[in-house]
Amino acid sequence: MGVLAMGIGLAASDARKTIGPDADELRAVCWLPPPASSIVIPATREKTVNKKILRVYVDASAVGGVFNKRTAQETRPFWDAVQRGEIIVILSDVLEKELRKAPERARDFADSLPKSQVEQVVSTEESDRLATVYVAARIVSSKHLTDSKHVALASVAHVDTLVSWNCRHIVNNNRIAIYNDINAALGYPKIAILTPDEVVL
Repeated sequence: MGVLAMGIGLAASDARKTIGPDADELRAVCWLPPPASSIVIPATREKTVNKKILRVYVDASAVGGVFNKRTAQETRPFWDAVQRGEIIVILSDVLEKELRKAPERARDFADSLPKSQVEQVVSTEESDRLATVYVAARIVSSKHLTDSKHVALASVAHVDTLVSWNCRHIVNNNRIAIYNDINAALGYPKIAILTPDEVVL
């Protein structure tokens, strides 16, 4: 089945429930069980083990997750690792636009990150074109173009991982498979897309 056909099939069959309000329900939408030492994440989304300094693209939900009482516990260890110098976070102009509409504390948090641990990327014709391909494949609708732009920017930047709490449109096993099928077809690397607590340090 071709990439575009796969996307059409997903749109027709994806009747997923609305994201729940806490981390456990978010994880259920991602098709993941609650965290436990005996849990093995499906092979389609293995945890990222930090054997080096990771370059990790983040969206607004990964930043805002620090201040959401339902996801803060699962999100803070990721940002603690950034502060320790174990992760370089990739911030984009798309994230910047999202944060303009976010609470001030989220913007202040992003601004306070150690400069040595931050890399900036901006949208280009290449990343915008890739985002429109994702939409054309009906991974997400044009209404959610921003979500596809995050994945496209992360792919073009060749990051190690994209981290998000957006489990409907980004951290979703069905969608990840098609994002990566398109990337492979167009010569981009496959990308690991995880929630913050899935990055093993």
